[in-house]
Amino acid sequence: MSVRRKPPPEKEGGSSWMDTYGDMVTLLLTFFVLLFSFSNVDAEKWKALVDAFTGSPVEVTSTLDTAQESEVSVVNDAGTKQRVEERTKEQFKELYEKIKKHIEEKGLSTKLSVEMKDGEILMRLSDSILFASGSARLVESAVPLMHHIGGLLKEAQDSIGIVRIEGHTDNRPISNSLYADNWQLSSARAYTVLCFLKDNEMVNQDKLSYTAYGEQHPIASNKTEEGKAKNRRVDFVIVRK
Repeated sequence: MSVRRKPPPEKEGGSSWMDTYGDMVTLLLTFFVLLFSFSNVDAEKWKALVDAFTGSPVEVTSTLDTAQESEVSVVNDAGTKQRVEERTKEQFKELYEKIKKHIEEKGLSTKLSVEMKDGEILMRLSDSILFASGSARLVESAVPLMHHIGGLLKEAQDSIGIVRIEGHTDNRPISNSLYADNWQLSSARAYTVLCFLKDNEMVNQDKLSYTAYGEQHPIASNKTEEGKAKNRRVDFVIVRK
């Protein structure tokens, strides 16, 4: 006859609920720490909250001070950036006003014009003020004007993002030993102006570019001599930084 043995008594798990409770408290504390990292919490309230969970005082002042210092730094950086932007706009406007004043004082309104719109200054120079017919070499009388314009650009360089030189012609065909067509002539003239600014260190070369449009972008009718004269030009497109 076999005797059935009694199974060994199960171990009591009376403390298992303490483990669960401890895990829950830890998770809650982690959750509130995350909330704190993404928000601006009152120091005294945060200290009281941590004390309630841990049962002992916790020093959080240094952490909050660091966060507040970071906020102040961000505000200061934003303020500095705004002041720089305002100064840039002011300096750019001063450049426009100086060019406009020079045109008026020198009586150049028929040869040189300037306008400002949407953060750009457009300055237009008639080809006759810069070059002889069919040539891309600056005439002697253009040198003082170019020095003056270049000097103004140099003064305002911190406010300038780019200076784009654009060459334009009328639709009269050209063919000589130097230039096969108006594309080449307009390109050579724009490049001559760019080199003058670069070689005389008036504008940093990383802010300079040039484009040749030939006869493709007229601003007046090519059916009249007056219109053709307006179309033969070099444009300075000065973009604010």
